[in-house]
Amino acid sequence: MFKSSKVRVIKNSKTGKVINQSENNPDYGYVVLEQTVESINGNGWLDSRRRVAVLPSTMETLNRFNFTEGQELDGKLVIKESTKGREGQKPKIYPKGHINEGKPCLHNGEMIYRNCFITLNEDEQDVLLSMDTDVSKVTSGKLFDSLRKERMA
Repeated sequence: MFKSSKVRVIKNSKTGKVINQSENNPDYGYVVLEQTVESINGNGWLDSRRRVAVLPSTMETLNRFNFTEGQELDGKLVIKESTKGREGQKPKIYPKGHINEGKPCLHNGEMIYRNCFITLNEDEQDVLLSMDTDVSKVTSGKLFDSLRKERMA
């Protein structure tokens, strides 16, 4: 009944480029992907959301594939939420956040990190964590204070 759009290659909004070189290592880079996904959320509402992911690789491989803006790719973009940041990276505060309050969402008292990536497995499903409903956990304590300091720096 509901269809997702194709995964498309888009330009990086900051660089204006399709193939982007890593700032930390010139041998590596990425392309930015987007997809619009229609679903029914947990409250029974029909929802249409834009998903964005990066596809990392070596610059040699990215250039060999010659990605172009608007190019459609097989697969789909999948969201995986966890309480751990991306492997090997210090989190830059990528948790799913409350829009109105601007505070991070928590699951069992830990920040929720949202990662989006492309997969060719059509059976792969999103993994979404439930959020804590105790607002005092979100607005007080060492976690909130450290986040506030990082955002102000």
